[in-house]
Formats: sequence, C-alpha cells, structure tokens
Amino acid sequence: METYQEVLNYIHSRPKKHRSASLANMRRILTALGEPQTAFKGIHVTGTNGKGSVTQILSALILDQGFKVGTFMSPFIQRFNERMQVDLKPISDEDLVYWTNEVWQKILLIRQTEPTFELTEFELVTAIMFTYFRAEKIEIAVIEVGIGGTHDKTNVFTPLLSVITTVGLDHLQLIGPTLEDVAIEKSGVIKAQRPVIIGKVPETVNKIFQDRAQAQDSPLYQMAQDFQVSQVTLLPDYSQTFNFTSENLNLKTIKIRNIARFEVDNMAVALMAFSVFCQEMQVTVPAAEIKRILKQVTLMGRLEVINTEPFIVLDGAHNPPAMSELLASIQRDFPNTQVHVVAAFMKDKAIEELLKILHQPRQMTLYLTTLAMPRAAEATDLTAYMRSSDQYFATWQDAFYAAYHNLASENELILICGSIYLVSEVRHFLLEGGQT
Repeated sequence: METYQEVLNYIHSRPKKHRSASLANMRRILTALGEPQTAFKGIHVTGTNGKGSVTQILSALILDQGFKVGTFMSPFIQRFNERMQVDLKPISDEDLVYWTNEVWQKILLIRQTEPTFELTEFELVTAIMFTYFRAEKIEIAVIEVGIGGTHDKTNVFTPLLSVITTVGLDHLQLIGPTLEDVAIEKSGVIKAQRPVIIGKVPETVNKIFQDRAQAQDSPLYQMAQDFQVSQVTLLPDYSQTFNFTSENLNLKTIKIRNIARFEVDNMAVALMAFSVFCQEMQVTVPAAEIKRILKQVTLMGRLEVINTEPFIVLDGAHNPPAMSELLASIQRDFPNTQVHVVAAFMKDKAIEELLKILHQPRQMTLYLTTLAMPRAAEATDLTAYMRSSDQYFATWQDAFYAAYHNLASENELILICGSIYLVSEVRHFLLEGGQT
C-alpha cells in the first residue's frame, strides 16, 4: 500500500464486528510486532459516555508537564488520523501508511503458518497505534477503549491507572443485555494494585466496581465520595466555572469553554485521574497551571456551540444516557428556547428510546435523516417511532436546510445529534468552507 487512501481503504475493509470475545488475535499480532504495548506507561479509559472527553483532557494535562504523550481515541470527528495522536498532533498521512504496512507485513507472516488469521478493523487500528507509539518513544499513553473493558482489544497492557467514567445501556448486543453485565465488562480495566477512578455510576452496579477493586487490591477513588464538584455556574460567554475538591487537590473557579453540565463531571474525573497520576509519577503541579490548561481545552462535538445567530450546537449523543444528559443541559442552558433537532442514528442503537427522549420537550421539532453508510438507520428503521410532527429527509443537508429555514428568530437553536458521524459531517461542512 503506497497511498493514504489505499491504507484507509484497507483499514475500513476489515471485518467490523468482534467475531469472538477472545483477545488471542490481538496478543498474536502484538507478539509478532515485538510487544510494543510494553514500551511505555499507560492510562486506560472506559465508560459508556465521557471517555473521549476524559482522554482528551488527561492528555492535555499530562502533556503540559513535559511528558511525551500518545492519545488513542475513537471515533474521529473530522479526520481518521485523529484516532492516534502524539502530543495531541494526529498521526501524519505518511506515518499512517508506513505503520499500517508494517502491521500488514506481520499479518502476512503469521498467515504462512496460520492461513485463516485475520484482524478486525479495530484490532488492526489498535495494533498500528501501539506500534506507532513505540516508534515515537512516547512516555505516557492515554488509551480509550473501543467497547467495554475486559474483552476490548485495547485491554492487552497493564496501565499505570484506570478510569471508568460512566455506566449506561449501550452496545448491549456485545456486552449486555443488563446494566450489571455492562458494569462487569467495564470492570475488566481494573488491574491488580493499580489505582482506579470512577465517575457517576448507578448505585445498583457500584458494588461491582468496589468488589473488583478490593479483589485486585486496587486503590479506588469514586466521585461524590473521594472527589466532588460544586458551585457550577453557566457564564454569558457560553463557558462554565466550578470548584473541584479532593483530598490532595482543591481548585476554585475552574473555567471551561463548554456549556454541558455533564462535561463538568468529565472534567472532575479527569482531574482526579491527573491527581493520582501526579502522585504515581511524583510530580507537583501548581493549581494555576491546571486551571490554565483546562481553560484552553476545546471539546469538539460535545455540546459545542459553533454559531450564535442562530445558535447551532453539535453533540455526538448516540445512546439514551447521553441523550438524556444532553437534553438536560439544553434545557438548563437555553430555557424556553425553540429547538430544531437534526438527528441521525445507527441501526444498532436504541432508536425507540432515543426518540422517546427527544419527544419529551414540547419546544423541540425533529428533522430526522440518514447518512451514506451501511450502519445508518433509514426511514424504514424510524417510521414506527416517529410522531406525526416529525419530518424525515433523505440527506442531512436537506434536514439541516429545512431546520434553518424554519427558524422564526435568530434566538432559536439548531441541535445536531444522534451520531458522531453526523456531527463530523456537519462540523466539516459548516466550519470548513460550507455555508448555511
């Protein structure tokens, strides 16, 4: 493979689904590559929602301390290269081509004795990431899981510490069907004698994490018990301030450039993880320095206000817990505002539940659409759950234009949500040369 596009075509042509829960193929390719996952220290981040934000925030905080940082996230917002970054800079096209070929050559070598050997797309990308990070001589990797924990293809290294952001009902066909099943799967990132930080989780599953941490002799830090936030305030410039308190870190009036209430909780989880990281690495960081970094962080596609006249807000909420949190923030931040919702979903998501949530606020008008990809829900997947007032459009562009032209005033709001892929396309269109 010689070109960037050839590499992307190869990566995306790999099987998408986990054919089994086994990590055997992942361990097999890493052995062939010389165990690149052992070349650096890592932080493992899982959770139903919030793990992308926590991964990004942690990476920024650690980078500011002079460490060379690798960041692994999924999915991307604008370009595939965002999935693996060094010092918050996406992998170059040339490096992606080079390291994909390196992994591919090892796959061909394995096939000489194991002809049926194959990697899924996520296994392949994970192998490329580990190999690239080793070559770049990073010191700390912040690695976001794909799905779950125990059987996730990233769960092949021993982290410095682990993070579990939230637990909710998503990916139930793979790690469900119950909330307890989801929690048990995510608890697999907890490793022996390694600290674990846990955000807001339902009380019904909290004991699962406590028992796992106790069995592994892992120090446990839980939100609302070992750390908490207070004095959350929305500001006129569409930012927020809040206070953070833990045993070893107390910060007053932290400012973040985001209006989502749930991002305050994500910031708190990241701050607690960073505090524990500093203890592990014997690093002391002034409070003013931490606040400076948090003020600079931009969370793309996470209740992101990209326009104010009219308001256009992007959020990748794609499961019921995230959608509920999103609407709670919208109703807090834009009270009594008419909201025009442009939404697309994937077929394997809880579409009925998602639409029930979107149908609750009276001041919301829905413009449902689809995306040009096999997983995207189409009209036939949506009809049974639509209200008579909901509208369907064959393309997101048509849905967006309908919402835009139905605005009665510049004070109304267009909300783009339901799929990170929709957010990606709309963001690229509106911020990189497109026009409303």
